Amino acid sequence: MRSDWLAAFAVFAEHLNFTHAAAAMHMSQPALHAQVTRLSEAVGAPLYTRQGRALYLTPAGLEVARFARQDVARRHEFLDQLHQRRRSAPIILAAGQGAYLYILGAGIERFRATHQVPLRLWTLDRQRCLDALGSGRAQLGVTVYDEDMERWEVTTLARYEPMLAVPSEHPLATEPRLTLEALRDQPLVVPPPGSALRQQLSLALSARSVPWKVEVEASGWPLMLHFVALGLGLAVVNGCCVAPKGVALVPLEGLASTRYVIVHQPGGCDDATEALKKCLMAQRAALG
Repeated sequence: MRSDWLAAFAVFAEHLNFTHAAAAMHMSQPALHAQVTRLSEAVGAPLYTRQGRALYLTPAGLEVARFARQDVARRHEFLDQLHQRRRSAPIILAAGQGAYLYILGAGIERFRATHQVPLRLWTLDRQRCLDALGSGRAQLGVTVYDEDMERWEVTTLARYEPMLAVPSEHPLATEPRLTLEALRDQPLVVPPPGSALRQQLSLALSARSVPWKVEVEASGWPLMLHFVALGLGLAVVNGCCVAPKGVALVPLEGLASTRYVIVHQPGGCDDATEALKKCLMAQRAALG
């Protein structure tokens, strides 16, 4: 017995009128009559009888109607449970440490305050973030934009100018703006070789024939700023960073701005992921 026949008969048994039952199911009366007939043939017994203008269920029809209602109820219960499980599955947001510390906090708080969907945060570098999105393990990512991101759906979240982090007592701390020339012979706190900022800084200083000295290699803005606060050197950081005590941030000319983007698979997001994206985007004006 097909489930659509049972569903049709459950409605028919409630109305005992083909016209009213067909209207309730938004189908034609002949189509409903055909489904009830096929179900009767499958059962091997008539399911209703006519007495004058009224229709009545036969004993077999009463049994089938009871079974049909139970079948419909079980299917609805199953679909409700399945839908609930899907809604309760966590959204996974992948982003770097700096994005979580300096950019995404307010958006994450807004989502958690307004939505019941669980949110899981993964701290990943740019390539691992894209890998997680590509495999479907993460639904949304926030990372630095690069020209090789054509395959993704990308929305700009914020742009930040580079800043030079210097100890508060350093002579450069009071300058309104600095150029790359200010880094001449200065001890620098820089990311490890291979990082995008390290490559960009090396190329820019070499192009201007500015000699520079690596004093400390460190991963992540917080650690770099910590070493600056200890007086170990100067560091080029993103404008989103918050200076710790004892450190001043001075705008630095000569390097490209950093564009942070929200990334996901092309073709749109499900409702919950789209809601998270909107919460993150709500901060765009404040971020700059």
